[in-house]
Amino acid sequence: DISSVPITIEQYASELPNLTTNELQQIATPEILDDDQKELMELHCKMNHAPFPTLIKMAESNKIPKKLSKLKNRIPVCMSCVFGMSHQKPWRTKGTPKNIRKESETEPGDCISIDQLVSAQPGLIPQMTGFLTNMRIWGATVFVDHVT
Repeated sequence: DISSVPITIEQYASELPNLTTNELQQIATPEILDDDQKELMELHCKMNHAPFPTLIKMAESNKIPKKLSKLKNRIPVCMSCVFGMSHQKPWRTKGTPKNIRKESETEPGDCISIDQLVSAQPGLIPQMTGFLTNMRIWGATVFVDHVT
């Protein structure tokens, strides 16, 4: 809906809370790029949004045009990367240790968890003596007491 497109920095901030004020300012008032910045931006997009510091190092080592290394202090802003970073979630976190046992559960049998499993590959029934059998184990039920 075009009527809800953000215009001011405050509107952008409410829509994209993870961005810094500097990034919000660059989004709200985009700058016009010169030819070298446009070329760097084209390479950035062509290389699947490679980080700009990596592109500058590539320019310094002559893997891409050397003239792009002078853009070290005038790096353009890629809106796709900025919007992508604003929606990032933490990749891995330790989380808080969880315990399913309650303080009120002090005696064996106060609380028991039950789980069942079904095997896709049936296993042999273990036997020490007696006649051999061709019966197979298909599943199991596991009972776990929270106290013991």
